Amino acid sequence: MQKFKLLYTSLGALLLLLFTLIYSAGVYAYGLGTEDNSLDTGHEHTLYLTEDGHVFGYGDNGYGQLGVGPGSFSDPEPVNHTDGSRLVDVRSVAAGAYHSVALTNDGTVYTWGNNMAGQLGDGTTNNNDNFTEVQGIDTDITAIAAGDYHTLALDENGDVWAWGDNAFGQVNSSQNYDPDPEIVSGLQGIVSIAAGAEHSVAVNGQGEVFSWGRGEEGQMADGNTTRVNNAPVQANNISDVRFAAAGKHHTIALREDRENLWGWGSNDYGQLGNQNRSEYLAPQQIPDLQGLQDITAHENYTVALEDNGSVRVFGENTAGSWPNAGSSASAAPVLMQNMSNATAVAAGGDRSSETHVQAVDEDGDLWSWEMSTANPSTNQPEFSEITGAHTVFQPSIYPFVQGQEVLFRYEGSAQDVRVTGEFNDWNEIRMNQVSSGVWEIQLTIPPGDYRYGFEVNNNWTVDPFNSSRTTDGSGSTYSQLYVPDYDPASPTVDASAGEATFTYSSYDEHGDLELDAETSQVAVMGDFTDWAEVSMNRRGNHTWELTLPIDPGEHHYRFVVNDAHTSGSSEIRDPLNGNSQDHAITGQTNSIVNVSDETQVEVPVNGVSINRNDPINLQVGETENLLYSIQPSNATNQNVRWRSTDDTVMSVESGTITAQDEGSAAAVVTTADGGYVDTIPVQVSPSEQAVPYPQTGYEDFGEMTNVSPDKEWSIDFSQNVNPSSVHSNNFYVVDERDEEVAVAARVDPQDASNVTIEPLSGFSYDNGATYYLFIEETVENMHGYHMAEAGHMKFTIEP
Repeated sequence: MQKFKLLYTSLGALLLLLFTLIYSAGVYAYGLGTEDNSLDTGHEHTLYLTEDGHVFGYGDNGYGQLGVGPGSFSDPEPVNHTDGSRLVDVRSVAAGAYHSVALTNDGTVYTWGNNMAGQLGDGTTNNNDNFTEVQGIDTDITAIAAGDYHTLALDENGDVWAWGDNAFGQVNSSQNYDPDPEIVSGLQGIVSIAAGAEHSVAVNGQGEVFSWGRGEEGQMADGNTTRVNNAPVQANNISDVRFAAAGKHHTIALREDRENLWGWGSNDYGQLGNQNRSEYLAPQQIPDLQGLQDITAHENYTVALEDNGSVRVFGENTAGSWPNAGSSASAAPVLMQNMSNATAVAAGGDRSSETHVQAVDEDGDLWSWEMSTANPSTNQPEFSEITGAHTVFQPSIYPFVQGQEVLFRYEGSAQDVRVTGEFNDWNEIRMNQVSSGVWEIQLTIPPGDYRYGFEVNNNWTVDPFNSSRTTDGSGSTYSQLYVPDYDPASPTVDASAGEATFTYSSYDEHGDLELDAETSQVAVMGDFTDWAEVSMNRRGNHTWELTLPIDPGEHHYRFVVNDAHTSGSSEIRDPLNGNSQDHAITGQTNSIVNVSDETQVEVPVNGVSINRNDPINLQVGETENLLYSIQPSNATNQNVRWRSTDDTVMSVESGTITAQDEGSAAAVVTTADGGYVDTIPVQVSPSEQAVPYPQTGYEDFGEMTNVSPDKEWSIDFSQNVNPSSVHSNNFYVVDERDEEVAVAARVDPQDASNVTIEPLSGFSYDNGATYYLFIEETVENMHGYHMAEAGHMKFTIEP
């Protein structure tokens, strides 16, 4: 009997069945609360992180807080040790009043600058202008925060470490100050931290807020005004918090929906943004702020970064020029000028120095505002670019959400990466390896909030790019995904207001996300604008939108787009509007919207149903077209989205189901208006005619012909195989009727990395017949770890 070893050749003549068995150290996660700060500012100094992991600083250096030796610097300088080394591989920075903190990618914390209260965590109270590793922390740190004279760190276990000034209990110590890091008692499962001037804040995985430290102005949010609070106190009447920011005597919290901002504590200067100056001992909602991506607070003011890149401020010194501090305070959010594409913000200053706000734009350039740079004619805060501060590290853009398209990304050494979450009923979807160590997948996901995570080499991990985390009642940690509302219809008409809302997304136009499209400007022009271009507004979900007044009648219009696909600008039809017409003379295509008295009465959707009640039974490869009805039938927006609960079993596109593999799933239809849902179960069975090939979930190793009827297959693995996993459930051959044939698998006693599959005595393959060899991913190595992926091949016996 001839024995074959299956190997690749450059000519592809033979077939490789070389599997890599995954060896890992067990379940792991990337830690909690990874709110990496590329930018922070203290009373009079600023730190920022560059893309290559270096730290730069500028401003006052009286205590060595810039880490560059003696002297102050108006221009950015890199943090350097006197021994000539530089602080590198940094992922986050934090600035106290006069000290600095950095967190490296390996979970190590470094500090330098003022140390009068032990805030450097080196066991002394000596100032130090050299960055020095914090001692005494025996686990990896994932996030850092700095108060005026105290420091906080969050570890991978969800514990909070604190050191430095404890005059008001802000480091949870029995001493007035503590130069040695200690875990804060009474907290667990923390995912986010913030440090005020003299109080500390933590948010756990359930979105609950805890505070400790100074509290006579309501900073604890428990209804009390206790001055010293040595133990964490839970805030009243607030939940589902994503993260918090802390100022001198106030706290601001952003909820998970990013549509609700809450504040409590001191409000003498309107720093709570609720348009009055009353002190609040419990959380109060801040009006007129929605769609936020970040918040920060300092002294007696607050800064909010909107999804569209705009920045708003409220509180002391935010409504006029220095030094009229009291009269220049604004209790309502003020839009900062000269900034529309910010990706990160920081706040600094104190009563004796100017309030200043820093922002990083989408190009990585650094901008700053101080009272002295307010617009002289309007007294409005206005940003100015910082000379020499470029390539500032940008916050992660992943998962990248554009409309209903979501691009997930994972980077790291891995053989297999899968994404799973509430958006697909926790069914794993294998991601695509786009380059060495980089995995991506793009999914269409309806608007909403979802928990999700990755399976990396069969080990659960949260998304390392996403700092938004949550935990369930059992303590399990998940990444949190928010997909904002997006109506895939354009234009939509508001009957009562006589307005039309136009929407544009590069993905709807040419299938590219903004990562590639790089759209810089979109405008709408039509007969209702006298064919003048009116710029559309960029939304936080990387789409463009504009609402304009429009009269009844038929209207023609076009979009004007400037992106990477155009040289200059290009006039296009509305990609979401199928009603268009070519101009008889110019040939230019115009989109058409018909607005009549009847169409200006918008009828909302109140339900949807699939026009079939009984479950669908299909064989692999078969298709089925589904019809649906929207209620009421005259609803204005008739658009729906289709999806499958398990794309490996069956796919669905525009209502057409395609059976992929044996199993159970459901087809789901969702209305664009209101998000109403109906489902229908689908059962997929094997094809009666033949085994489907190739199959989803199995690596395809090709086909072989003219195979001997007594063929014995020999398969080489990259590691020794556990003999207990070599059995008919993991190694088998089926015929075209999907019936298993009489073969057996065994490990070579001389070479445990080799498995042989051979016909049993009395059996031989039929001449001219086709068979399929399967190897399941549950094959194990000697350490009990599974293969990266199952595999199969097709072979035909010689005539």
